[in-house]
Amino acid sequence: MDPKEIARLKADRSVIWLDDVRCRLKDDPAWFTRRIAPVDPLPRSAPSKPEEKKGPRGGCYTEGVTKEGRPYRRYF
Repeated sequence: MDPKEIARLKADRSVIWLDDVRCRLKDDPAWFTRRIAPVDPLPRSAPSKPEEKKGPRGGCYTEGVTKEGRPYRRYF
């Protein structure tokens, strides 16, 4: 949620705040709580793709390492 929306909710009389991130409406049962997630300021980056290489006969592959530390190539 954006900060303006959170500020509007905090000013609303029908919202009961339990702490900074949990609230409940007056009509909600006592056991029901709503969680307001803070805004993540930094977007998450996509995982980097391994470098694709060309083999001597034109095939594509990526290089990897096994659990034992031995290098190998993944062809596709």
